[in-house]
Amino acid sequence: MTAMARLPRHEFVQFEFSAVRVCQYSAPIGSKRRSRSHFIGRLMTDLLDVKADDSVLEIVTGLGYQAAILAQLARKVSLR
Repeated sequence: MTAMARLPRHEFVQFEFSAVRVCQYSAPIGSKRRSRSHFIGRLMTDLLDVKADDSVLEIVTGLGYQAAILAQLARKVSLR
């Protein structure tokens, strides 16, 4: 939760979706895709229980927000 509080999610959402970007819901990210909701991201991060010496693989990063959060928690984050 601390890592998510330090990194504002709305900075990862395209400006044209500004009405959506600060809310807790999923947001459009192009190519008919949507980001996951803020709640789901928090839940997934909590359930991962990432430690400082962990390496994490983030697949289909979407906005990059989750990868940025994980980078604050883990030793290494790889993107695919």
